[in-house]
Amino acid sequence: MDIEGQIWIRQLREYIAACRTERPIKGPEQLTDEVGWQYNIIGSSFMQWLKQYGPLLIQERAVISDFDKLKNDPLIVFTGEEPGLVAAQHILRDESERVVYLHRDEYDTWEKGHPDPKFRWHIHTWSYFGSLDGEMGKRAREKYPLKDSETYWIHIEGTNCGELFGRGAEHLWKWDGEKPTLLEECFNRWMS
Repeated sequence: MDIEGQIWIRQLREYIAACRTERPIKGPEQLTDEVGWQYNIIGSSFMQWLKQYGPLLIQERAVISDFDKLKNDPLIVFTGEEPGLVAAQHILRDESERVVYLHRDEYDTWEKGHPDPKFRWHIHTWSYFGSLDGEMGKRAREKYPLKDSETYWIHIEGTNCGELFGRGAEHLWKWDGEKPTLLEECFNRWMS
C-alpha cells in the first residue's frame, strides 16, 4: 500500500473510532425480535461474503489492478444499518486488519471529505434492509400479495470494487410479525 493509501486508511480508522464513541453499536441481546431476525439474515450473508464472494471479487480486482492502478490489498469497508453493524461487530469481534464497518450515513460523510472514487485503497460492500416502493413495490405486490398483517422487507446488498466494477442484489422477504420468509432471492440485481 502506498503512503497516500496508508494515510487514508489510518484517518478512516480514526474517524470510525470517533463515530463509535458518539454512536456505540448495540449487542445482539439488545435488538427487538424484528431487528434480531434482520441481524441473523445479514450476519449469514456477510459471513458468506467474507468466505466466498469477497475473496472472488478481490481476485478479479487483482487481475485488473495493473490497468486501473488499484492496490492489491484493499481495505474492505462494510456499511449497513443497526442490524448489519451488530452482525459485523459480532463476526469480527476485534479490530480487523482488513475489514472495517460503519453506518451508511457515516461512510457517506467520510467519502465526501475523503474521496476514493476509483477505489484505489478500498472496496465497499454493504448489506441492509430498505424500503420497497416504486416499480419494485408494484412488482412485489403483483407477484406476492400479502395478508393485511404482513409487510415486505427488501434486503439490499452489493459491492463496489473499482470504477465500473460492482455487483449487487435485492432479496424480497415478507415479515408476518413473528418470523421472516424469503419470497425471492435476487428479486432485483445489477452488475457493472
